[in-house]
Amino acid sequence: MRTPSQHHRRQELQDDRTMTPMIDVVFLLLVFFVCASIGRDPEKLLSTPLSGGAVAAAEIDPQDLPLGDVRIQLVRDGDTTTATVAATVHHDPRTLEAQLVALANISADVPVILSVDPDVPMEDVLRVYHTARRAGFQTVQFAAKG
Repeated sequence: MRTPSQHHRRQELQDDRTMTPMIDVVFLLLVFFVCASIGRDPEKLLSTPLSGGAVAAAEIDPQDLPLGDVRIQLVRDGDTTTATVAATVHHDPRTLEAQLVALANISADVPVILSVDPDVPMEDVLRVYHTARRAGFQTVQFAAKG
């Protein structure tokens, strides 16, 4: 039978000490991520249902739509965002809303397609999105670069 030696016991203590800093680091990372996530604003949901993650979108036949579709081009011009609908450039959100309400009164079931330049702030994109929804359009979609 073998008696435990001092060397063997020292090795066990050393193994425990090397694990402690790693556990401390993991705990500190956990605390950091919990604290960092507390101050974030909750994400808002858009009122349009999104697809289930399909890569390809269904083709829409323009013959089936009374107006075809309503395309809104958003472009950043200096410090302002301009919206172009049917060759009419809108610098003021109220004139854009008036035109969208007039189009929605004709046919609210046609899709609105937002084509957004990359330098347009998301605040302006969401403002136009909500304007189209308030005007009465049922479907608002985003054009993808392809």
